Amino acid sequence: MSGRGSRDGRNELRNWGYKEQMRPVLKMFLIIEVAVCFGPLILWWGMGLVMAALQIGMLFHDFAEVAPSALLVFALVGAGTVGLMALLEVLRSLFDPSASLMNPNITLLFVVIGLMPVIWMIYDAPWTPWILIGLVPMVATVHIIYLGRQYLFSSFRDPG
Repeated sequence: MSGRGSRDGRNELRNWGYKEQMRPVLKMFLIIEVAVCFGPLILWWGMGLVMAALQIGMLFHDFAEVAPSALLVFALVGAGTVGLMALLEVLRSLFDPSASLMNPNITLLFVVIGLMPVIWMIYDAPWTPWILIGLVPMVATVHIIYLGRQYLFSSFRDPG
């Protein structure tokens, strides 16, 4: 990275090569896709926040018995929070390329971390609808990664 125009190269990261913003119609379709595909997971994440609060209370009651399940709830909710941050950051970079706040490498790491609870849900799903609720956001994630590929993989390109 040449870092032209900045001392720390931050402008270079924000100018990841996407020349124009998305058209309003495409933004609308992307918002609908995110709402439909990630809506159920966001509801599960909200219930996870409630469960995490309950787990904290239960830890004070019987620590030895509750600690393993509490740790799992905290890990899943934390990873889901990181994944939601990544989703919002990629959407921000798609809607306004100059508004991205995070380093693309960190965003990509957050995407991977955010996929872990979904993969766990699919692996541990007792019946087909839960698997579908997990697979639909994964397909949408692949699509959003494809749309944001210039931002997410900008640091892997040859700087020359």
